[in-house]
Amino acid sequence: MTTRSLQIGLVASLLVNALMIGAFGGGLAVLSRRGGWHRPPHHGSGPIQTAGHALRPADRARFRAAMLAVIRDNRDLIRDARRSRQQAGALFIRPEFDRAAIASLLARARRDRGELLARLDNAALRFAATLPRGERRKLARGLAEHGELQRRGGAFAPPPRGGIPAPPPHGGISAPPPQEQKSLPPPG
Repeated sequence: MTTRSLQIGLVASLLVNALMIGAFGGGLAVLSRRGGWHRPPHHGSGPIQTAGHALRPADRARFRAAMLAVIRDNRDLIRDARRSRQQAGALFIRPEFDRAAIASLLARARRDRGELLARLDNAALRFAATLPRGERRKLARGLAEHGELQRRGGAFAPPPRGGIPAPPPHGGISAPPPQEQKSLPPPG
């Protein structure tokens, strides 16, 4: 080995050691502050459970149970989507970058996630059909405020404090009205 490669190795070793000492020290600080090694409690619910927050307590419990049943029944789908994302991540760091394989894995993960969301939507629809109109209104407001599009900042999400928008005509995708374009004078 040359002196140059030994110096590079020494610097890299020092950086890794400093990182490890910092991680270890940070872990000890967190443990001492929390009083032991345990998983922190989960505060709050996911967007699906949060959507039913305004329902009556009995309906809220039934809604949450219905959504959790869909998640429980689709663990394989969730696991497959997670595995596809992990495999795609692993391909990112390989010496040869296989864009097609990564894109395929990510597409599979999106497909699985879309399938799960469709099943959750169908369960929410079945549940909503059992509710009186006033409770359906509360659930609709919760889905608009905490649902998938709102959480991800989707283009079709209503404003956070806004009312429930009317459905788009003929079941199509809602879009803003086209703006009038001013005609420019002909080049001349």
